[in-house]
Amino acid sequence: MYGLEHTRPAPTGARNGIPVTDMSAMQAVEFIDDTFTVDAAVIAESFGLAPAIVQRRMREGKLTSRSERGVDEDAGRYRLTFFYNQRCFHLIVDETGKILEHSATVKVAAESGVGGNRP
Repeated sequence: MYGLEHTRPAPTGARNGIPVTDMSAMQAVEFIDDTFTVDAAVIAESFGLAPAIVQRRMREGKLTSRSERGVDEDAGRYRLTFFYNQRCFHLIVDETGKILEHSATVKVAAESGVGGNRP
């Protein structure tokens, strides 16, 4: 269970722009002074973007994020969620920034019952 008592944006930090296919193979998330920094390549790959575009989309408000602190049985874990073009990308990390789980979902368009981008 994740509570919302600790909600901060999860900023990005580009690292050499190389796509990440095995997220456990690198330290893609850093947690310093109650702030998360997520490698732009990880976010970019999840949304099919170039890493250089991630920060621009965040500044434009087109790519947004939320972080939640785990409570009870999830204490010591954090859920970082990124939203872009009707899609969500979730990372579950521990206090060291180690990625424990990751998933991507497509929001369902209510009027059509179909997910994905609509014209």
